[in-house]
Amino acid sequence: LKQGDKTVLRLFGYPEPSHIRVENFVADDAISLNADFNFSFSLSTKNKAPIGQVRVEYEIEFARPGGKYSKKIFRLADNFFDGKEKFFAKTFSFKPLSTRKYYPGLHRINILLNGKLMVIHKFYII
Repeated sequence: LKQGDKTVLRLFGYPEPSHIRVENFVADDAISLNADFNFSFSLSTKNKAPIGQVRVEYEIEFARPGGKYSKKIFRLADNFFDGKEKFFAKTFSFKPLSTRKYYPGLHRINILLNGKLMVIHKFYII
C-alpha cells in the first residue's frame, strides 16, 4: 500500500482518485533549520457522490549532501469520507533526530491520494 501499487490498492478497496480534487494547498516556502514546516489543503469531490475510500499520504523529498534526495512517505488518513469536502492541516518538525539529519537547501513535499501524485510543492530550508 505504501509503495502505491495500483493493483494492491484496488484489491484493498482504494479506487482511482479521478473524482477527487486537492484544493487550497497552502505551505511554507522557506523555513529555518530546526523550525516547523506547515501545510494544509482540502479534498473535494467533482461529482455528487461522497469522497469515498481514500488513503491520504504526504511524501517529503529531503535534500542530502551532493545534490541527492531521500524520500519518506507519511500517512495522514486512511478512511472512508462520506462528505463532499475534507480539510487537512499538518506540521512537520525539522528539528534534528537521532535517526535523521536535515540539511539546508531545496526540499519537496508531495501529496498522494490512493498512491497517485496530486501536488508537488518545493520549499527551502535556510
